Amino acid sequence: MSDTTLAPVRPAAWWRPYVPVVVVMALLTLLPHVGLSNRHVHLSVVCLIWAMAAFGLFVPYAFAGQMTVAVVTAWGVGAFSTALAIEYWDWGFVPNLLFSMAAAFVAGALMAMPILRTKGHYFVIITFVLAEAVTVAANNWEVTSGPGGGGISVSQPIEFLGFSFAGRISMYYLCLAAVTIMALTVVWLRGSRLGKHFASIRENEELARSIGVSTTWLKILALAIGGIFAGAAGTFYAYYLSHIDIRGFGVNQAITLILIVVVGGRQAILGPLVGAAVAYYLPELIQLDPNRVLIGYGVVLGLMVIFLPTGILGGLDSAWKRWQRRRRQPQPSEAPLLSKAGAS
Repeated sequence: MSDTTLAPVRPAAWWRPYVPVVVVMALLTLLPHVGLSNRHVHLSVVCLIWAMAAFGLFVPYAFAGQMTVAVVTAWGVGAFSTALAIEYWDWGFVPNLLFSMAAAFVAGALMAMPILRTKGHYFVIITFVLAEAVTVAANNWEVTSGPGGGGISVSQPIEFLGFSFAGRISMYYLCLAAVTIMALTVVWLRGSRLGKHFASIRENEELARSIGVSTTWLKILALAIGGIFAGAAGTFYAYYLSHIDIRGFGVNQAITLILIVVVGGRQAILGPLVGAAVAYYLPELIQLDPNRVLIGYGVVLGLMVIFLPTGILGGLDSAWKRWQRRRRQPQPSEAPLLSKAGAS
């Protein structure tokens, strides 16, 4: 008998999931220095803000399997909380950011309450109706609609750690830092105990409930956490564009956020960033007509569901794994040699 010893199984390095995020964000720091015009830098900043808002949908959808339209409402709550706090209390950037995140957290939880009675497609429809109702109500409320219904202006620049982020390039780096923090937070959340509870709901809600997981309240928590990300995006949105209008947080924006998450990949941490580049930056770059953009959204969404259901990054990951498996398999020319060696 020959003694056989099993090699110890090495635990996966805790830092490995963070590496792709750090590498990609480090490369993106070089983007303003490759000869981009002011317009392209502006589009890059807005694209990063869209990615922040998309993280608000990515968390409940990728982790807990909960699709919602109300994330655009949380985004709007963050933006208007910032604008109103500046107008009435003259708060600085950090208090506004924290206040907007808290307000969007509460809004996300309240908009998720219908999940106590509904689920699946019915829940998506109800959140759509609620989001539209909030938009109509805010549009008819003078506090949020602004003078004459023209919106609210934000004249205060971002001042943080003794620096003023009034220029486009400085704002690009601040938004890139915010996206990096969000992505790293999502990586941490996925590996945490709470993230595993979310995953159990996504994979088999009935089984999770049978082993004592409070699925309903966890789904509400996932949607509320998504509201935090969307609320932070609203703060950056209000500061950077200096003017917000309730019509900027409607159905079209909700569809764009859904497209961003689906195109980028609902299981890919960097999916919101890639999806924002495809769904926002690319149409703006080639200056497509808004009506054609909506038609293009429908076509792209249909093609993605048919050919790339896991999104761009998910498809690339699957292709890489298939290539790795083929690489490990012996080549046909090597098969006879291997059989002869075994026979001898």
